[in-house]
Amino acid sequence: IWTTKDPPPTYKTSDLLADLSLRLNHQIYSQTGEAKFLTNPLAGAPDCTVSAKVQEYFCQEMGFLQLDSGDRGVVLFHLNQVWTEGSRRVLYNTVQDMTLDKYLPIGSSVMVNIRKIPAHTNSSLRYQATLVLKKHQEEAHSQQMLPEYIEKYKPHEERACLVKELNNHHDNLKNMLNLHKSVYNFSFAPVHAVLNGLPNLWVAEVVALVSDEFGIIKISHQSGNKIGPRVHMLYAMFHIEDVFDAHGAPAILSCNLSMNNLLKCQVDLTARPICTQSEPDKILEMQSMLADENRDFSGIPLLQAVVVCVKISPNSPINFNTIPKPTRLRDHPGSFGQKLTEYYLNASLGCKLDIKLKKFLAIPNKLNL
Repeated sequence: IWTTKDPPPTYKTSDLLADLSLRLNHQIYSQTGEAKFLTNPLAGAPDCTVSAKVQEYFCQEMGFLQLDSGDRGVVLFHLNQVWTEGSRRVLYNTVQDMTLDKYLPIGSSVMVNIRKIPAHTNSSLRYQATLVLKKHQEEAHSQQMLPEYIEKYKPHEERACLVKELNNHHDNLKNMLNLHKSVYNFSFAPVHAVLNGLPNLWVAEVVALVSDEFGIIKISHQSGNKIGPRVHMLYAMFHIEDVFDAHGAPAILSCNLSMNNLLKCQVDLTARPICTQSEPDKILEMQSMLADENRDFSGIPLLQAVVVCVKISPNSPINFNTIPKPTRLRDHPGSFGQKLTEYYLNASLGCKLDIKLKKFLAIPNKLNL
């Protein structure tokens, strides 16, 4: 179903006919009970597991993986589909002794069996996990299905229940994040990474400390050139909780990092817009207008950092493996240096950033940094 006058030009995908046939047969079987219309609820899912890495958590029971190969799509997974290690494999939720994000921390490698889910044309969130288990470094990137999984879901009724559960998880995600809304709608909950790492030849430096929690980052071109029409620099505010050291450890857990020694540090970062504009060109235009209106206004941060990674030196690498990563969802509003747009999908991230922003705005005399 679409609301526009004309159908989307790309709706006739290679999977459309197979999907329609599967749904039709399922409906006929539900009405008639004729065995010839009985179909595999997991039809289309491959008969193997492939390697992936945990990239972000939506909540304590659900998160996202990125495939290591193929189209490197993003996979939605739930605690209920995670299996244990060892000679006797069982569902992890039956023996759970720690939270999922501790059992499978961000950056950890897993093996996953996937099924396709409906997705926006420009979205990389295209898959859902039917099976997840830890992967060891020496293991192959593609493996046979877990025998215990095959045995559990051999009965048709078990597979049907699994698919119903997977559909519910996917629906809950879409409803909680309001993915059916326009990206410009205030209730669209994913956090827009308008800056997802510094574009080529851009640099960023902590230039001011506002309090023992907040600081200011200046983003500019390494040669001093403009980064946009009539714009030489942008500013982003950040909170100490969102800072990581070069090894990927949070600053609040690092003995080497504090607000006092962050000043003049080179950093890389992701950030969301906190002005009335969300498109990169319009953010740059707003920055130019602020500078024209009052020189002091040019230091107003139009971005809020989501993740800040401190560099040991300007050219030193950063370990991003353990740091949450955004997911490509749409082709708009856009991101600096990229054609498509990525979003953080953690359910509480937007609220946490809003609380920090309100606290930052309550600090007096910020323009006289």
